[in-house]
Amino acid sequence: MLTPKTVEKLFIIDLTPLKRKILKPTIQDVVRKFIAHEKSDYEKKLSEYEVIERMIVFMEIIIRNSLDKIAQHHLSHAEFKKYISGSTTEIEKKEHIVNFAKDLGATPKQILLDKKAFSRWFGEDTVTDRYHTQIAVLESNISFYLERLGTLGKHYIQNEKENLEADLRNIFKKIQLSKVIMPLFDYQGDNRVRLAAFQCLSNLLFHLPKEIQKESVDEKTIQYIYRAALDKKQPIWIQCEALKLLESMSLNNLKKALEQRLSIPGDKDDLFVRSCAVKVLADNLKVLKKFHHLFDAIIKDPSAFVRQALVDALLQAKTDDIQKYLWKLAIDDQNPKVRAYAIFKIQFFVSQTDLFEFLLKLLLTVFQNEKDVFALRVSLNVCVSVLIELVEAGLTDQSKNWYQHTVIQLASLNTTHSDLSIRRWAAQAREQMWSEFHQEIKTLKVELKKKIDPIKPGKKKYVPRKLIKNHDKHVIGRLLAVICQNDFPLTLKTGLMRPCLYRGFHFGFRLWRFLFEFKHPSPDKRQAFKHTIGRLFYGNMHCHSQILCELSSTKVPGEPLLMPDESGWRPYLPLVDEMLSVIDNAGFRNQPTMIYSSEGITTICPPKWWISKMWARYKLTLKFYTYAGMRNWEESSQQLPFTYVQSLKKLGFKIDYTPYSIDADEFEVKADPMVSRFFQISSDKE
Repeated sequence: MLTPKTVEKLFIIDLTPLKRKILKPTIQDVVRKFIAHEKSDYEKKLSEYEVIERMIVFMEIIIRNSLDKIAQHHLSHAEFKKYISGSTTEIEKKEHIVNFAKDLGATPKQILLDKKAFSRWFGEDTVTDRYHTQIAVLESNISFYLERLGTLGKHYIQNEKENLEADLRNIFKKIQLSKVIMPLFDYQGDNRVRLAAFQCLSNLLFHLPKEIQKESVDEKTIQYIYRAALDKKQPIWIQCEALKLLESMSLNNLKKALEQRLSIPGDKDDLFVRSCAVKVLADNLKVLKKFHHLFDAIIKDPSAFVRQALVDALLQAKTDDIQKYLWKLAIDDQNPKVRAYAIFKIQFFVSQTDLFEFLLKLLLTVFQNEKDVFALRVSLNVCVSVLIELVEAGLTDQSKNWYQHTVIQLASLNTTHSDLSIRRWAAQAREQMWSEFHQEIKTLKVELKKKIDPIKPGKKKYVPRKLIKNHDKHVIGRLLAVICQNDFPLTLKTGLMRPCLYRGFHFGFRLWRFLFEFKHPSPDKRQAFKHTIGRLFYGNMHCHSQILCELSSTKVPGEPLLMPDESGWRPYLPLVDEMLSVIDNAGFRNQPTMIYSSEGITTICPPKWWISKMWARYKLTLKFYTYAGMRNWEESSQQLPFTYVQSLKKLGFKIDYTPYSIDADEFEVKADPMVSRFFQISSDKE
């Protein structure tokens, strides 16, 4: 039994929720008309397959009916223009306007209201607008019907049946492609109708067996599509769809079209057609012969967008072609965006084991020769992604080879590259690779993440004592620093009680903030927010986020501030609030606080005596603004980089910075001089 719910469920196959919502009135109208059309079989039990078959035939009917309505409206409009231009009196004009409104489907009630509105707004322009609106609605509906016809046809073909080929021939006879879809290729109205017709035919033919594809379209139609694929005056997306259609119709014509489009680049929007041509070429590399001259033409294409498409095409090419053209795109191309995209795609070639040595050599060459910051950043991300993929695939030898060679390059970038942002990103990538390469460390990382993920920002959670005690504290801190690189900061508190993890920033009363707000009253302060709080750091192991910082200086001092030259806020350098917390967390044993970052470990020992602690707290509270300014040192500053740390040491703090120790593969992590400069004293420099 046909029910609206059953029919609608089939009609909206592969339709996104947003489109379902937007097109709900149109969908319900089609469902209602279909049930009315099938009223003779309303009580008959039909399978889903049979319902789809009938819906396909019905879609052809409503498309044809919509086209007839458009033709009728055009004819009525032509007659209306003829009559209105020949009218001599106002009464005669009004009569023709009312008649045209009736032809457009106005109800008697609406006609009555229109006649009353002649003296105000109703007239020739109004009915002309109604005419254009109805044409636009009908064309929009036809485009939607064609899209549904293609989807239903695809679904029909994909359903397996015993006598599938005979049924397909039968259904295509019923659809009558030559009478329904193909005439729309030359539709003179909205181009979206033509585009929908091309897409519908492409959708249907692509899922047909090759034998039926040839029978479904005549030679005249193939030639028309071939001409559309070459005609640069056609709308861009129709040219693209025509190329895709040739793929299913005629490989000979497809090859000719690809050669012409790729060998003779056009201007302006032609780049989208050439990019589409590259994708079509990639899908047919196995059946097309002698295509290398096309690759040579593509790699010389003036558009970077088209050359990027060649990178995707290489995913389906042979090994020799990949090595030849990927190297040219990643190393020799003039545009850094193309080089970056070629480098990004390296991770998708790793599954081809015979390419491993080539890909490793390619990436190492990029690290040595690449000057563009963006391309290098992509290379760093790819370096990590490939290692993760190799480890997960269980390729031990390849992952070890990859790690040992690339980590040396990362260390070199971290300490010698002229751009400080690259130094910071290289350190982060090195730490991520360290956490992924060693199996024991990776296992511990997974365990820690399971404990951290449920913790909401600003909250805390106790963790098992064994998880912390059974591992070296520096390994724990280093791993926490890796986990929170692109996440919220983490603080680990250990002691007599169970270890406790704090996630995110925690805030509480700070005397310096109270004094600052008292000295700087302002009427534009945010309401319903406390203005006497600052950051509180619990525990003695701090790991900061690399990304959570202010993009510009704030009125309130002490916030993590982005340093543009480093693309970060120097998490290895303690905040002033952090120094106050160091005093708070010292306890009777005067415990040091350790800050773990991608650059290494910053160890802070509080002043030894309680009077020294009180004096340090007093100075930090009263001169908080000054110390915060010293921390945010810039190259243009008159002070030396280590002024901040030197000032803290004068208060009794001991602050040391050390890179991480030698790792499991005996690779020494060296300190970045551009980090060490913040911890040197003037006497050391001299």
